[in-house]
This record gives sequence, C-alpha cells and structure tokens, in this order.
Amino acid sequence: MDLMLAGQRWRLETPRPCDAGERFCHFVVPTAGTPDLQIVFRDSEPLFWPDAPVFQNGELRLYRRDGVLWRETGVTTPVGCVAYRNGRVEGYLYPVFRPYYTSVMQYFSLLGTEYLLYRQGAWMLHCAFVRLNGKAVLFTGPSGVGKSTQAELWARHAGGEIINGDRAAIRCVDGMWMAYGLPYAGSSRIYRNECAEIGAVVVLGKAEENRVYRLGGGAAFGALYQQTTINPWDEAFQRDAADYLQQLISTVPVYKLEATPDQRAVDCLKEELTWNPRA
Repeated sequence: MDLMLAGQRWRLETPRPCDAGERFCHFVVPTAGTPDLQIVFRDSEPLFWPDAPVFQNGELRLYRRDGVLWRETGVTTPVGCVAYRNGRVEGYLYPVFRPYYTSVMQYFSLLGTEYLLYRQGAWMLHCAFVRLNGKAVLFTGPSGVGKSTQAELWARHAGGEIINGDRAAIRCVDGMWMAYGLPYAGSSRIYRNECAEIGAVVVLGKAEENRVYRLGGGAAFGALYQQTTINPWDEAFQRDAADYLQQLISTVPVYKLEATPDQRAVDCLKEELTWNPRA
C-alpha cells in the first residue's frame, strides 16, 4: 500500500492485508515507482536486547545497535519493534498482539510518525490548517486556546477551507514553505490530503477585545517550538527542529492574535494578511 504523506510516497508492506480506515483512506495512492520511504513489517519472535535502553517511558523503549535506532513499543508486554534505516523502516510484529493488527492506524502506532517525518525532512506542528485564497494559515497555540474555533470562523465568514483541525506537516520545498494535511486531526475529524504554501502562522490567545501584531524572532520561535512535536530523547531532532523554525520565521510572518470567538477576530486578522483580498 502506498501512502502520500507530506508530499512524499511512503510504501507500507505488512504480513497480512490491512484496512486503511477512515483516516488513512484519504492518503492512499496507486502504487507506482520507487517510494521515498519503504516500511516493511514482518512477523517475529520478541527481540533480545543485551544492553539497557537509551530511553524509556511508560509506552516504549529505545535501543541503539550498530548505529541503528530501534523502537520497541509496549513495556510490560512488548507489541513490536521497528528499526530506522536510511529510506527504510523494518518492523517486527510480536506474537501476543499479532492477530489484532488489521489497520494502517495500528501499524503507524508503532512507527512514531513525527520521527519518520523528521527523518524525511519535515516536522509536525500542532495547529489548525486553513487554506485561504490558495495560501495556508496555521492557527497554533496550547490546547483549548481556540484553534478549531478560529478555523471554523474563517470557514464560515471568509471562505476558508479547513484542511486539518489539529496537525500539519511542514516542509521547505525549493525554498517554499509548504503545509500538508495529515491523518491525525484530534476531535475535529478533518484530515484532508491537501497542501498549500504557508502564508502566515498565527499564535492564538484568548481576549475580550481583538488585537493582532507580528511577533519578533525570539517570541515567534518560542511559541512555535512549544507546539512542534519533538522527541525529547533525540538531541539531533531538537537541534534540527530549531534550525527549521529559525528558517521558517525568517521567511513566513508569525502573528499573535488575541482573539474573541466570533467574526470580529476574523476581521481583525484579515487586515494583516496582505495576500488576502479585503473584500
């Protein structure tokens, strides 16, 4: 099965047929050519690890062996393991839960999508992705700040299209910063396989009166870094994500919008979007 994620072809091979499901069905494309990333799962007995993990939490353990990073999911009862290699991921599905793995979503739960995106030159931002007149406006901020509300307001009052209600992949392609819909969208259940050049990133805050202003480099970086999905155990990931963000904010305007949950917030921000018609 071939999937188009963040503008790249990912090929998923599993030991038994699996269902794309409601989320991933939008990202399935006809199998063709050489994939950008190949993910191959096979049945396996549990792997043995002679050394201690380099990282562990309640869900997974990470090991390094011969320069390769291995991710084993399930601490009390391991479910499976994946090895990350250049252009390829090798997955090993353990017997205990093997019969229950029947969907693409289940296999992806073992992969660490944010880490795969990073290895493929992209990263995941917690945001509502709205396309307006061909450009992406990304509404970001802490959970509960009103990202979905602002996205719905732009759809209702300004002709915006909601591409994803909770996540976007971001990649720089030929000097152009692009946002891509992902099959992860929280409670919004909006996950379209579409993309757009990023016109603006908007950091949200709640207020009784609307106010918008452009954030300087340090403030913009801090706000976006907090909403970027980064593996805390990987120093290279953290360093590269910081580099990506510095490049992004040097090219794409980042605004702070202190917003009310109504059309006045749309009107306030619209005045700042120079590429958006005022009509």
